[in-house]
Amino acid sequence: MSDLPKNDLVSDLRLANQPHTVLVVDDVEMNRDMLSRRLKRQGYRVAIAENGRQAIEMLARQPIDLILLDIMMPEMDGYQVLAHLKQDAQLKYIPVIMITALNEIDSVVRCIEMGAEDYLPKPFNPVLLQARVNASLEKKRSYDMKRNTGGASRITISCLSNLSGSRSRRSPRRSFQRFSPCPSWPNRATPRRASILNASASTASGWRRKWRAREATAIR
Repeated sequence: MSDLPKNDLVSDLRLANQPHTVLVVDDVEMNRDMLSRRLKRQGYRVAIAENGRQAIEMLARQPIDLILLDIMMPEMDGYQVLAHLKQDAQLKYIPVIMITALNEIDSVVRCIEMGAEDYLPKPFNPVLLQARVNASLEKKRSYDMKRNTGGASRITISCLSNLSGSRSRRSPRRSFQRFSPCPSWPNRATPRRASILNASASTASGWRRKWRAREATAIR
């Protein structure tokens, strides 16, 4: 369980009726405001960062479900932010949608190759925005469910294995004596075993004497 990213663990524990949080990273205030208004109308919570460095600081402080990331920004551009996310074990599972102009297709291809989930062209189309945000969040949700189910299965198998090993270590002789019809006796003799063997021999000898006496009576 400790191998799971912290952002995913927090996201999985979130109540089902609680909205997802989308981080909008863009150095143009008009773009930030437009995206924020449309995302809030669609029922999402919105966090805002003015540049890449501020976005990295916000990701360290709060859980984020999706990032809308502009490519061209001062201080730290979209490429640098994306590379940082994909190298971080706790952040690399967060889907990223790149914000780009229509004439920056080469930049989009580069970002997709670096691990971006999708892209959103400017000017923003509200229908396309909703469709791509929903699709990215649905993919993340499905991936988290599969990954967490695999983790739960590994934990269950480990627990069963530990339980079995504990039982085997605690009572191997008791289990053997209970289920074995003919337990093998070690060569080492003990007083108790000797007494049991002597009693069995004595009983057998008594039965032989009685049988011989009956045969002798019958012959007479």
